[in-house]
Amino acid sequence: MLSPLTRVGAIIVRSPGPGPIRGPGIRPSSPSRVVPGRKDNPARYQVLGAVSPSLLFTEPYDPGWRYEGARPLSAMGVTNLFRTDMTSGGAVAYEPWLQVRAAYVASAVAFLLALTVLVFLRVRAGR
Repeated sequence: MLSPLTRVGAIIVRSPGPGPIRGPGIRPSSPSRVVPGRKDNPARYQVLGAVSPSLLFTEPYDPGWRYEGARPLSAMGVTNLFRTDMTSGGAVAYEPWLQVRAAYVASAVAFLLALTVLVFLRVRAGR
């Protein structure tokens, strides 16, 4: 079952280029917009709208995130920023998810092994 819609943002820059930074009192020429998305699982989000030319993914920054294979840029060291090819939709996925799941399994096995040894030692000491 899929979870409810998740929101991701798209940043649109009409005239990128060098120059002075505008003061906070000046409105940007092109506002950002929210693109709907769906969380398929903890490591994959489906982007349901058109994204151009940048996608700001608001999960904590990690270089393991990918948008259609592209690596993220660090957006102020906090979130993930992807440059896009201005297509509709796509998926943001956490590439090392298989290793994370393997680490979960290894931790569970180690915990059960330690618990088994502890119970064995208790039973043996009780004789």
